[in-house]
Amino acid sequence: MVISFLYPKQYYEELLNRLNRLVGHEYGRNQDLSVPAGELDVLHFYAGYLNPEDLFNSITRKLDEADWNGKPFTGILLDGLHNVFLQFPRIERNPMVWPMLYDLLRRRDVTVVTTDTTIDLNYGRKGTSGDVDLAIRQAKPLLHAIIQAADFFFEISSVR
Repeated sequence: MVISFLYPKQYYEELLNRLNRLVGHEYGRNQDLSVPAGELDVLHFYAGYLNPEDLFNSITRKLDEADWNGKPFTGILLDGLHNVFLQFPRIERNPMVWPMLYDLLRRRDVTVVTTDTTIDLNYGRKGTSGDVDLAIRQAKPLLHAIIQAADFFFEISSVR
């Protein structure tokens, strides 16, 4: 399942189709390696005034439906968390959203992959503004939750 704060379902369907074609080209037509499009489930949240309760209810309902249908999710992609801090003010204002969400997912025994893009603001350099401090305060609960729940993480940055 994809929980997206970034792209709609169509984007992920196109990615899955492209991935299935690449796998088919590389490994032949072995159906065990491709993921049927019908197994892709996307929860896309549009920017705006989404309440934390509505976020949790939507995610819990999707997880429960999958369990009740006998096909529980084994993996969840939380995509575009960096957008939450700009486009979802009610979620951003509640510092307990991320610890609670990761705890909910941990109890479901699913593999969780999180994407969060950050920008190097050269914190501590002379002339930085209060915007840097605000960005750090906003991201701190998320980063704390991710670090506490992570088995490993990748940091990709350019070489200077």
